[in-house]
Amino acid sequence: MKRMLLLLSLFVFALTSAQNFEWVAAGGVYNGSASYNMVRSVVRDSQGNMYHITESNQSAYCQGVIAENIVGSTTFIHKFNATGELQWIRRIGTNFYALNLAVDDQDNLYVLGNLYGTYDLRFEEQVFSVSAQYRNFLFKINPEGEYQWHVMTDTSGSYGACPLLVYANDHIYTQTGYTTISKLDMTGAVQATLTPDVFANYNAQDQIFFSDAEAMPNGDLVFHGCAYAAITYGTFVLTPETTSGNVPNIALRTDAFLDVQWAKMFNGVNTSGKRMSVDPDGNIYFGLRVNTFFTAGSDTVVNPDPSSTNYIDAILKTDGDGNPLWIKSVPTQAMIDGVVADPDGSGVVFGGYIEMSLSIGDFPLIYNEGRAFIAKLSSDGEFTNAFNFAAGSFGTNNHIISGADGKFIAAGHLVGGTGEFGCLEATDTFGFYLAQFTLDPIDAPTPVISQNESMLTASPEFDGTIQWYLDDELIEGATSQTLEISEAGSYSVAYSYEFGCETQTSETFLSTDAFQTNEPIRIYPNPSTGIFKLEIPSGIVAYTVSDLNGRRILSGNVNASENIDLSGTEDGIYLLQLSSENTSISKKLIKQSR
Repeated sequence: MKRMLLLLSLFVFALTSAQNFEWVAAGGVYNGSASYNMVRSVVRDSQGNMYHITESNQSAYCQGVIAENIVGSTTFIHKFNATGELQWIRRIGTNFYALNLAVDDQDNLYVLGNLYGTYDLRFEEQVFSVSAQYRNFLFKINPEGEYQWHVMTDTSGSYGACPLLVYANDHIYTQTGYTTISKLDMTGAVQATLTPDVFANYNAQDQIFFSDAEAMPNGDLVFHGCAYAAITYGTFVLTPETTSGNVPNIALRTDAFLDVQWAKMFNGVNTSGKRMSVDPDGNIYFGLRVNTFFTAGSDTVVNPDPSSTNYIDAILKTDGDGNPLWIKSVPTQAMIDGVVADPDGSGVVFGGYIEMSLSIGDFPLIYNEGRAFIAKLSSDGEFTNAFNFAAGSFGTNNHIISGADGKFIAAGHLVGGTGEFGCLEATDTFGFYLAQFTLDPIDAPTPVISQNESMLTASPEFDGTIQWYLDDELIEGATSQTLEISEAGSYSVAYSYEFGCETQTSETFLSTDAFQTNEPIRIYPNPSTGIFKLEIPSGIVAYTVSDLNGRRILSGNVNASENIDLSGTEDGIYLLQLSSENTSISKKLIKQSR
């Protein structure tokens, strides 16, 4: 006969759901009060290092490092390693407007920006005399942050600060004129150009604003831009609709030599500041801003109040030939910025910011829990995830890129307070953040403890870290699903993931002659829709049923058998305590409606 004396009580502690961020880096303006432009671009090299560019008229600060401002507005280039630790900061000025980044196969970095209002171009302490201002310049920097070369990529005059920059096929592709895309070799020399055969603008903007591009699986390229103009590339004629507020988007597919394979115009939309991305099968995802309406497959997104300020952001999926397959929208008060295809081909991940509490698909986003959001659409166009973050700070999500092992990198604006990223906090909230996350749930489930004689079992089964405690003290080596108990006290168990939040349940049990009989106590069915049949070996036993907050639901006596009726309670887990003159044990009841 085994005898124990344990105090019976029940406590449950469960942390609220938090997002699955593994690390977060933050920084920005040194004095926290100057002009600051959010993250313009983020790229990742073959070693997992990440680069991003920001811009400020004051000195920059990150992880204890201060980079002094070059006169006027300065572009700051930050390099982080794969775990978010700052490696170095480099500066380009004077009045150098950050636009975009690219990285090549040798992990060299290319920085695109626009020099405005000055002839003074600088990289760190090096000063370059230039013959023209309001031009785009491209810098090449090696992985150690050392200057390699720079070229002026705009030779046709001020066509606006177009951010097009992509590395593919051992070349750089960027915009070099009002309507011209150029292919540059690794010295910055132009190898090929693409200009439309016809360009007839419908407004004062006499240019195509190319914003993004990405390589297809076969090495072709897809370019995304916008222009309110009639445009012809060979046999491809693009005609805009003349609806107020529309700025048609353009999509081009070319081969590596900039020979056009197809050209499409998307009407009913406005601007192309949104990103695009290509999946492993060659399908293309575009971020669009719908002004009037847009139809793709069986989907139509309609803006009920078209205007110059009211739009509906959406994700458009096309096949590799640019044919629309589906389009899915978010509420008007949600703005999409970053777009990246999931490398596993399962859909597209995108992010932005919200202006009020709303739902994306079936996922509610509460505004005071964070302004920045991330969501996912499956390859079939179903919302499979959405969450918001950066509570306590003014945050946005401007860029998303894919990382290693199914992880993603998010970057954006973060100003004021303490930004909350799941269980992590970003304390230097005066400019930007860079954070790694996964789409798989990283919150540990709340464990429930059940007892079978002297054996405690934590449920559900868990593949993360398990740790048992006795009287709030860690039990060395107690890291499995079960625990054999041999002394009195309060036992608890905690579930946690390496980067996630911990959830903990604490249960303690009382028994003076805990299991005097070999005859089992039977409870069936369990789970039950409401009626539980309780059978005990012999004698009269008192019982109480409590919820997981300790609130008593039922109580009474049982002699041999009794029906316990929980039909009027909510579905969930309840604790049944059985007490006789010298015995007290607990059992778990699961109420589960069909």
